[in-house]
Amino acid sequence: MHANTATVIQSLLHHWTLPDMDVLEIGSYNVNGSIRHLFKDARSYTGADIEPGPGVDRILPEPYNWRIRAAYDLVVSANTLEHVAWPWAWMVTAQYALRPGGWVCIVVPVTIGIHRYPVDCWRILPDGMSALLRWGGFDVVDVGQSKGGYRDVWGMGRKPLRHQPRGKD
Repeated sequence: MHANTATVIQSLLHHWTLPDMDVLEIGSYNVNGSIRHLFKDARSYTGADIEPGPGVDRILPEPYNWRIRAAYDLVVSANTLEHVAWPWAWMVTAQYALRPGGWVCIVVPVTIGIHRYPVDCWRILPDGMSALLRWGGFDVVDVGQSKGGYRDVWGMGRKPLRHQPRGKD
């Protein structure tokens, strides 16, 4: 993870969410930085990844079935979704982990070379992020792209209070 990602996430969370949340970070394995410090005011924070390592509190049993149902107020992911072979399935799994009205915050790099951990599958543009959020059943709250040399795309979504069939806007 690069420093710009933490800045983007901090800005999004300050604008859109409340501090007293149960937070699940997906892709928390600390390769070259962490966002854990951004959640010191959270009610709880769980760092999860598919492998044990620094920054990982919970090992996920499968990439697309975390076996977590309606347990968190916020799912956050920094520089992880580009390493997921099926991001649309991942997005649905993120929605299952959230309580009704919960938030998802995702930041992915756009201008970066290949960096396998263990694979590097995607570069997601703002329209693609909106499509993934909608596919996952989220209301799209904010999508954008940072400016400058090292750019990120972010997406903020909110799980509806009531179930809506996928694909209905």
